[in-house]
This record gives sequence, C-alpha cells and structure tokens, in this order.
Amino acid sequence: MAKFLTAIPDPDSGWTLFSGKRAVRDGRDLHEAVGNKGAILVGVPVAKSPTFFISVPTTDSSLLRPMAYAQIEKRGLGAGSADKTIFDFDVIEQQNGHTKIAVHLIDTPLPDDYILPAAAGYAPSALVRERIDNGGVLWKENRQLVFAIFTGGRLIHSQVLTGNPEISVSTAQEINLLLLSLQGDPAFEESLPEKLAVVIDGVDESDKTVFSTAVNLEAKFTDAPGVHRKAHPRPKLTPHAVLDYRRRKKTVRIVALCSVVALAAYFVVGVFMWKKSEAHKRKIAALSQQIALIEPDVEEIQRIEARWNQMEPAFDLKWFPVVQLSRITEALPGSGVVIREFKTRERNIYIEGQARDVQLAFRLEEDLSNLPGFEHYEWSMPKPNMNSDNTASFKIEGKPIEIQ
Repeated sequence: MAKFLTAIPDPDSGWTLFSGKRAVRDGRDLHEAVGNKGAILVGVPVAKSPTFFISVPTTDSSLLRPMAYAQIEKRGLGAGSADKTIFDFDVIEQQNGHTKIAVHLIDTPLPDDYILPAAAGYAPSALVRERIDNGGVLWKENRQLVFAIFTGGRLIHSQVLTGNPEISVSTAQEINLLLLSLQGDPAFEESLPEKLAVVIDGVDESDKTVFSTAVNLEAKFTDAPGVHRKAHPRPKLTPHAVLDYRRRKKTVRIVALCSVVALAAYFVVGVFMWKKSEAHKRKIAALSQQIALIEPDVEEIQRIEARWNQMEPAFDLKWFPVVQLSRITEALPGSGVVIREFKTRERNIYIEGQARDVQLAFRLEEDLSNLPGFEHYEWSMPKPNMNSDNTASFKIEGKPIEIQ
C-alpha cells in the first residue's frame, strides 16, 4: 500500500495532520491542515461517522449488506437507499447461524469543508486513531467527548456523548447508562468492556479521581495518541463528491483515448456488422418460428406453476397458515400485545395488531425474526401509529427469503 498522511479532528475545532505517529501540521479546517499535500487519509469525526454493533440471523455473506442497511434504516440513519447511503461493515464473529457485524456510517452529504477531491480515502476517526485490543476508549474531538468500544482490536461501537465535554461525574454517569442500555443487546453478549482508556491531555488529578470513582469501568488515563499504524482508507466510505471528482477526472483521460480508438474501430466494425446483418436476419426468422411453436406450452407451464404456488401452503407444513399462526401466537409476550388480524397471501404473512407501547411492537417484530420455523422469512414493520389511549397500532409483513 502506498504511504499517505492522515488527518484527524483535534480536541478543539481544528484538524491535525500526521505522518505515521508524528503530528506534522495543524489547521483551523481540513484544507488548511492539509495544505498542498496529497494522498491524505481523512478520519471523519465520530459525530458524522458513528459505528453500531448488530447480530443478524444468517451467515450468508450476500445477505449481510442488505441486513446492515435495514438496521441503518431502522435507526433513521439512511439516505433514502442503500446506494445513496455511505456505509461499510466488518464481520466480527460468525457462529450458530448468526453473524455479528460492526456497521460504519459516513453522513450524506458531508460538509464541503470535509471534501478533499484528491484524498487517498476516508474512514471514521475511531478507525484511524490508535486503539486498544479490548475495552472502551474515551477521547475528545471537535469539543465533544467520544466513546468507543473495541473487541479483539476491532471497533464495534462509537458515538458522541451528549453531556459536558469535560471529564466529570456526569460524563461517568452517561457512560454507565450507555453500558446499561447495551447489556440488553444480544450483539454485545461477551463484548461489553471492562476497562476504559481515557486518552485526553490536561485532566486535573482531582477530576481523574472523581471520574474513576464514578464510572463502572477500570479507568486508565493516557496522553492523547497519534494514528493507528494499520489505518487504511475504506473505499465504500468514500463521499459521493470525491467519487464524482475521480469519475470526471478519469472520464477526461478515457474520452481522449476512446475518441481515437473509436474512429479507427468505427469503419472496421461497420463493415463487419453489415456482413453479419444478413446472416442475423435469417437466424432471427428461424428463431421467431421456433418461439411461435413452443409459446403455447410455455404459457401453460406458467399457469400451472402459478396455480401450484397458490395451493402449496395446503401441502407443505412450514407454509400452512394455521401452523404459522400458532408459531406467531407463541412469540407473543404474556401481555401488552393483541393480534387483531392475521392473513396470508400465497407465502406472504400479514399481521395487524395493537401493543401497549411502540417498544413492544418492535420487540414482537424482532422475536418473529428469531422464531424457529420462520428461518425462511424476512419481517418488516412500518412505524406504528399511536392511538388516543397511548397504545400503538402496528402492521407486520413477512416475506419468504427464498423459494424452496
């Protein structure tokens, strides 16, 4: 890999340019810090590049990216479609038919100040900075405190803390609440940190003592480090503005070459196509005749197939509506959720109901995804509607992932 400089946000509002572990330049904004230097790896602030950790019920690599995007949409972080959303993911663990993945996002669009057309690439700053093997890390960037979790040296979670950007009891309490909320997430089983590295310069000893006493982790204060020696650009996290610039630049070079080649090839291809045209006309006529002969048989086969797809649930236990309703009933909590309507159309399942609150509705959708017997289904639920009595009306749709 070619060598490149690395730019990361500093604790205040500027940027620092690193060569290896050595800071070589500072600036009030990214362009000032970079100057006329090229091949820059940009570490995007965590405020605009969060990471979250999920567990999905599959080990099929072709399904991981769509499932990652589904979770992005569920959290309201999407940009309208997977193509418009800038994200990437790392597979952390696969076992028992499940995959744990860390999803990395870049805001769309990034501010113009963050765009370097000739940049070597982009990555979240949490992936660019020096890291620890296992545990939490707390640092300061752009006048905000940032908390991240690593497991096996790999980033699985990062977010900006909302409290005062100084080390204090309130900071410790916010971290404690965050860890408490993550305990109920299946993805964080055996991945919650026990230690916390605080990489912030200039903290008073009294503040260190107060913070270390209040936080529910073994805290260790260290000087702010440089960049990770193995940090590298993530092509899938490149902003669209940078990709457009590269595309235009490449197009200019290609167009000049192609114009010359096209002129030479045009005459040769034209003669060749003219010679082949007569042969193709004869083949087309023969194929049209064959199609006319077999078309009635094809239509009959399609009608039979469509009819069988409608009748198959009556013969295959896993698609049988009564069996499916029984499984769904098993997934209901003891109270708080009522199924108002259950219906099927071919292999699709439609459920309408009412829940005591929105969380119970989302929990039912999640339970259905993990319910034995529904391994072949993918569940989706639009945002539930709130009723006048503060209950939530919901609609859940299950679609088969594959047809067997």
